[in-house]
Amino acid sequence: SPPPPPPRAPPPRMPPMRDPLPRLRKDVVCIDEFDKLASSRSNARFAGEGTTKDVSGFGVQRGLLTLLAGKEAQFAADFGYAQLAPKITLPLAGVTFVACGAFSGLKSTAELLSRAERIGFGRTGEKADAEAIAVRFDTETLEHTAAFAAYGFLPELIGRFSRVVGFAPLDTDTLAQILRDNVIASYIAEFQREGMTLTIDDAVLDYVVGKALKRELGARGLRMALVPALEEAAFEHFGGGEGKRVALVLRDDFIRVETV
Repeated sequence: SPPPPPPRAPPPRMPPMRDPLPRLRKDVVCIDEFDKLASSRSNARFAGEGTTKDVSGFGVQRGLLTLLAGKEAQFAADFGYAQLAPKITLPLAGVTFVACGAFSGLKSTAELLSRAERIGFGRTGEKADAEAIAVRFDTETLEHTAAFAAYGFLPELIGRFSRVVGFAPLDTDTLAQILRDNVIASYIAEFQREGMTLTIDDAVLDYVVGKALKRELGARGLRMALVPALEEAAFEHFGGGEGKRVALVLRDDFIRVETV
């Protein structure tokens, strides 16, 4: 009989971690729509005394300033009675804060601060990018703390962030891809559940993308041009249009619905 196979060697063991907790204490907090916290152009700053209305927006900014600058923060266990509820202490040593926003108008604010207005032969016209929804921020604009202050932010709050990065604006190709893969795909699936086939001409896609670029609403504006035509088709045929083919076509610069 053949000899028995040799015993398998045990798998190598990972060296034990001395202190795994510091590696696990890594959290990320993303603050979306951060630009909406910009205050109005009023010089009156909210101090949070005697009122619960943060009209200027500086109250939230001061709260974030304390949060970003401290090593720990206290939060109420019951937000319904925040003043009477016990406090929970949250360590912030391993928390990374990321703030996101469109910051519409920030570039023009920075340009007004950095250049003098001229007329006549010394005036240089602005060149618009036909494919850009938002403007493209350069490094000089993002490092201009005075521009953020004029925009409505506390300079010390912006200084709490170690880096300010500008992303490229959405262009025509990106919007068209979002329209095909996300918006149109969901509507096609909805019509299929009703037993109908939905087709959309390429001219309609170009029209919708052009409208979104003109309105400067980004990917959110893609549905605005399609919804009126699709709502009409859904109202007319949902519930009794099995086997029908619904097509969206462009006629006289308007989206029309054709049913076969």
